[in-house]
Amino acid sequence: MTTHLDTSMEFLGWPVSKLRAVLRAQNVGKSSFGDVGYLSAVKLTSGAAAAMLGEAFLLGFIAKVDEDGNPDPNGGYGLTKSGKAIAAATAMRRTKKDNAKRILERVLAKAAELAVDAVTPIKVEKIWVFGSYIDPSRPDVGDLDVVIETRFTGIDGTSSFRRRLEYIRDRYPGLLPSGFDPIFGGMDDYFVNRMLYGARKPALLAPNDIPTLISLGCPCALYFDIDNGGIIEPQFHARHPDSPGRSNTVSEKLAMPEFELMKEFSFTPPVVATHEFLMGGGGADVEVTTSRLDSAMEDSFVLDSYPRMVPMTVKRKLTFSDTEWAYEASLSVPKGMSKGGRNVDGRYRPDIRNAVDLLHADILRLAAFRQEQGAKVEIYADVSLSKSVKTWESDYDFRHRRFVLHDHETLGLDAFPTPFSWGVDFALDGYGGGYIGPAMMDDDDWDSATLPFSRNEYEAWAKEHGIAPTQDGPSGMSPGP
Repeated sequence: MTTHLDTSMEFLGWPVSKLRAVLRAQNVGKSSFGDVGYLSAVKLTSGAAAAMLGEAFLLGFIAKVDEDGNPDPNGGYGLTKSGKAIAAATAMRRTKKDNAKRILERVLAKAAELAVDAVTPIKVEKIWVFGSYIDPSRPDVGDLDVVIETRFTGIDGTSSFRRRLEYIRDRYPGLLPSGFDPIFGGMDDYFVNRMLYGARKPALLAPNDIPTLISLGCPCALYFDIDNGGIIEPQFHARHPDSPGRSNTVSEKLAMPEFELMKEFSFTPPVVATHEFLMGGGGADVEVTTSRLDSAMEDSFVLDSYPRMVPMTVKRKLTFSDTEWAYEASLSVPKGMSKGGRNVDGRYRPDIRNAVDLLHADILRLAAFRQEQGAKVEIYADVSLSKSVKTWESDYDFRHRRFVLHDHETLGLDAFPTPFSWGVDFALDGYGGGYIGPAMMDDDDWDSATLPFSRNEYEAWAKEHGIAPTQDGPSGMSPGP
């Protein structure tokens, strides 16, 4: 009954499994993009994590929702039903029904073995199967959905713990760990699970419970009934005999959404940099002033989302041409609120960290857009900090800790998917990083480069646009901001 990820798919150039991990992180609440990016299942720079969350927001995987993931303008930011489907998905490949059949037959055989054991503490009464395994229209399964009903056989009570433990170890040696102590409980479940599934439950097996099966009101089949001899010919039902139909408390089955390609570029929504968004709470939207011309787009907003946080104005501008895309951004705070990096009137520092990660996200998403457009333009980005911001950021060791687009190798994290990394020059208030573009590459560079186009394709494009590739940079183009 689970959703499945196609592991061959990508999202913003990374494996789609990273998107799943990012959505799971957002669902539990993180206070910064760095908190999301540094998770072992994510391993992205904070700017890359911001790009993933921003794109997920634009695609409707995250929104203001109620507890069930339905749109709710008064709700908190959380996963929509599409987002839940991705976050809950398994990356395990669908498999032939024959593989599931072999697992089911082993479970049935173990249940039958328990049925003839006169003094076993627990017996299996019924085994139900539902989902894709019993759907004749499905040639394969994502998992094997089962419900196993058990009952105690009369050996119960605190005084019988020792007797049951001795029996299980005698009759089924090695089934329970040597250090297992029944005083902590769980012996019965442990016994049944190990007895039916073996030392390790097969990954394909997805046990559920009888209340869920009754609530689902879905087709099911009875494969084991101890009152009718144990293993039986499957008895198919339109729904469980005790089910009146699908309960209105059961959520609709999750469906994996389509991953749309970017038709046009837009700035990363500033709301994703707010604490309300990152921590899954409610809050006011960030007001954005935007304008867009044929060859340029720009916006301005105030990032002031946390109680008593110093407000910070962020301005962004992107200009397109046939040969380069120029991105400019600036951060500033009111002059009266910059006092040597100390709190002003009990206020917290401006959220410089998340704001700059938001700008990094723009550059990464812009590189992804370039890839999808098949463009060969270079991207020049220039981010400036006002004097008031520089005062505040002194405590952050800002240049070292936050500038990760080109310093990502020392962090062991991914900043760019390889096909996007060429021809991006990012400068933060004058401090640039390593940079290489096709116009500056020599023969050795071309031999070792991993670009989404060949040297001949690039040189034909450069000739068409009047660019002469040299070691010093393209003719008529600046080497960076």
